[in-house]
Amino acid sequence: MESKTCCRCKETKPLTAFNLKPQAACKACINIYQAEYRGRNQERRNAAARVRYKKLKDTLLVYRVQYREKHRERLNARQRDYAKTEERRAAERKIRAQYREELTDAYVRRALVKNAGISPESVPPELIAVKRLQLKIQRAVKNGEHP
Repeated sequence: MESKTCCRCKETKPLTAFNLKPQAACKACINIYQAEYRGRNQERRNAAARVRYKKLKDTLLVYRVQYREKHRERLNARQRDYAKTEERRAAERKIRAQYREELTDAYVRRALVKNAGISPESVPPELIAVKRLQLKIQRAVKNGEHP
């Protein structure tokens, strides 16, 4: 089996450890170098990506819509499968607990419209603020605190 010496790590390795096109460094050394380069130049790479995105935004949006239409069944099936996973359920439980703890507008609005027969969009912000205060008072009473 043929071998070659890497110019960076100075190890003799089989040709399979090198890329197909002639290079003096092995794949492992190239990967290390590229990771370091990306780390050193992250800001510049991000700026270039933003410029590239602005330039191609319309094209990318059209492509995404076309891709979604073309692969709708496969993407929907993948989403259904993910929705059934315990990882997804755990993430949703964590988010709902955070909303409940912080009394977000969405949580309070949901508490207001539950069994009320009204749409969430029709709830005025003032009513949300009053309901949030009521929930805080109920929590304080339940915990034996003074509001």
